[in-house]
Amino acid sequence: MRYFHRPRSLARTPQRLISGFTLVELIIVIIILGIMSVFAAPRFMGSGTVDEVAVAREASSLFRLQQQRAMQNTALDCYGVTITSTSITATACGPASHVIQPLTAASGQVISINPSTSALYFNGLGCAVTNPGDSCDDVNRQIDFLGSELRTLCIGGQGYIREGACP
Repeated sequence: MRYFHRPRSLARTPQRLISGFTLVELIIVIIILGIMSVFAAPRFMGSGTVDEVAVAREASSLFRLQQQRAMQNTALDCYGVTITSTSITATACGPASHVIQPLTAASGQVISINPSTSALYFNGLGCAVTNPGDSCDDVNRQIDFLGSELRTLCIGGQGYIREGACP
């Protein structure tokens, strides 16, 4: 009597040993595919949205810088920015201690300001005004950055600068 009989279907044959992948081989292939996708995905998806966010945040920083300069040098009322549909450029009269590079919109992005004006200045109190030397008004200025998504920046009538739409 044979009590320890091994069925023929489970017998080890050379054909059965070479078919399929081991767990280690599968894990290595998954790791290699993961590494390749990390490097390949940005090329296919692009970085347009990242560039658009960066432009909006750099614009916010530029506005705050010009506002601080105007509040520190109250003798000159002409610290501001010139806004076109593709760029924002810092403007200053008198001796400018630093030259600031113009901020260029991302590819396919359009910049607009409401109420419509080509220049925006800050007075000694930090308020955004249309003409140099004007006193504070309670007009909110909204800068729109239209690209793949709409990003907005609000400059309040009293000079508060924040991301988001104006009320």
